[in-house]
Amino acid sequence: MKGKEKIHIGKVENIPDGVFTILNLKKYSVGVIRIEEDFKAYLNVCPHAGAPICQGEVSRLVVSDQPFLSYDDSEIKVVRCPWHNYEYDLSTGEGILSDAGKLISIATEEINGELFLLI
Repeated sequence: MKGKEKIHIGKVENIPDGVFTILNLKKYSVGVIRIEEDFKAYLNVCPHAGAPICQGEVSRLVVSDQPFLSYDDSEIKVVRCPWHNYEYDLSTGEGILSDAGKLISIATEEINGELFLLI
């Protein structure tokens, strides 16, 4: 079995918190995001309809327990699809709605303050 290729992203300190950095690799577009001290990378494709998911808004999950009343005090960070507003949990890639599917994750590795994708 062939080993995974390491693709250098850059210095960890240069990757902003809560904002996707979009990388156009040979075959794929990948979004890398820092969530506090954790790094996630996802294929830049919404599983619902193929939208460039990493161009969507990143925010906390908005919750509601009453009609017309919502608040965003959730600890869950989500990305909202720019086409149809489907939301995905950035810590797991899981869709918030049951039919939303799951984002395709790509492993990351931090070595001596540098971040790499493992493809």
